[in-house]
Amino acid sequence: MDQIHLLAHLGTTLVQNTTKYLSTLPHPIECLEELVAVVAVTSNLLTSLNSTLLRFPSLAGVLSPKYSFVGPLCEDIRKAFRELEERVLEAKGLRIFEPNDVGLVRLPRNAWVLVMRGEQRAASLRSRLYVEKYRVRVLIEAVCWVGLNGKGGLSEQETGELRALKGMLPLVAERLVGVQRDYVPRLKALMGGDEKEAVSVEIKREEKPAAPLVPVEEKKEMVKAFKTPEPSLLKMPMSRKLSMHSCASTDSLASTSSSSSSATAFDDSIQEVWLLRRNEAKRKLKRSIAFLGIKWYTSHSYEPESFYMKALPSCPSEIKTLRQECRGSSTDMQHQSQLRKTILKMPDEAQWELQKLIEGREKASSNEHIKREWEVVAFMERPRRKISPEQGKRWIGGKKGPVEWVVVARGETVDHKTRVLPSKHEDPWSPKPKLQAVPARVAAPAPAVVMSAAAAQAQTQTQARAQVPAGTVLRHVENRRAMTAEEAEKKMEEIVRDLFRCEADGR
Repeated sequence: MDQIHLLAHLGTTLVQNTTKYLSTLPHPIECLEELVAVVAVTSNLLTSLNSTLLRFPSLAGVLSPKYSFVGPLCEDIRKAFRELEERVLEAKGLRIFEPNDVGLVRLPRNAWVLVMRGEQRAASLRSRLYVEKYRVRVLIEAVCWVGLNGKGGLSEQETGELRALKGMLPLVAERLVGVQRDYVPRLKALMGGDEKEAVSVEIKREEKPAAPLVPVEEKKEMVKAFKTPEPSLLKMPMSRKLSMHSCASTDSLASTSSSSSSATAFDDSIQEVWLLRRNEAKRKLKRSIAFLGIKWYTSHSYEPESFYMKALPSCPSEIKTLRQECRGSSTDMQHQSQLRKTILKMPDEAQWELQKLIEGREKASSNEHIKREWEVVAFMERPRRKISPEQGKRWIGGKKGPVEWVVVARGETVDHKTRVLPSKHEDPWSPKPKLQAVPARVAAPAPAVVMSAAAAQAQTQTQARAQVPAGTVLRHVENRRAMTAEEAEKKMEEIVRDLFRCEADGR
């Protein structure tokens, strides 16, 4: 298959270019290196899938590249590769992983989240790459099963391979259920759309039976059916601005996730508006000595300036307008750099109030099962008084009027992991107190009943599920029922009928 071979080549090129870029950085970027490793494995699996298809010419010759699993698989992987490549080129252009002028380096994870426009989009791309790698691996086993069953005169090695696949058939069929559930509706919609186009063409031919139009329509259909994929993903233009709006490729990746993938993170970010106000330093007269109306001695008591935070009610539209006013015409990267410089120029007491605000919001919104992070995304100075003189009309050397600072804080969920809060006077190796189970009613002894092996196994599974305490969440594990050999063969026949469509079936 030319599509699979070209896609494997594109993945290999993406890995080479990204690895070359990462080798120029002075520190490792673990989050990006993980994605590059997944792309490398996926490219190798695509090469293996192409070799497996070429191993069975009878299957590769009749398999439709448009109406079989090849079309949706290549489309999803191409979108994931394109999304990763765009973000890598954007990070390279913005030099977001490189040290700045004073030698400071951003945390790699925070920099990657900034390039991805949010934690949820970074998690969505990572989940999509892992899912596509998983699907290619499962489809290789399915192609071997179909090819060996349709091939006559198997050798001794192929017979052993088919016997091993039969032993793994329940697991293979179980893993292909998610792929079938995702691809079948898309293939049916594609076939339905082509049928509508064909019907409309036939109606037009009946209304206007012109002979010269027939070969022209056939030529267009052939060009459409054998349309080659994009030649290269590495020549795409790079976006220079970090927009906060969602892109179409990320949304499409999130919408095509199947049940076999892990739960994709969603945007649950919350923005709040706070006021940072300053109490001016005060000087009070403490003692005064005068003689003949002339002050000879005076002493004063001083109160230093102080800062405090005050919450402001706001709505999403007001916050959006406020953030646009703070950013102005600068890009997100320029705005973040200017925001950092402005806060660092504030007095230490003001910086400490901002730090206490962020720590307080994180402590209030996080617990031992969920972690949320907060950050300042907008910071703007404004006059504190409603009616205040303009800055340009002050006398030279005159005192500046009272001001206040508007702060926009943004919080979002980082992960759902169980964390333990240590105590200074507690032994971490001591067993934790367990929840006491509710005592069950003592029932009358039932007469002994001879059960079959299947019934005994079902009863054991029921008892095991009953022992799981309430509120326990099992993540990344689906509640699947093990298939028997007969059920697996029937399910494989259905999957082959849905995903391995030939050219004749698509017409």
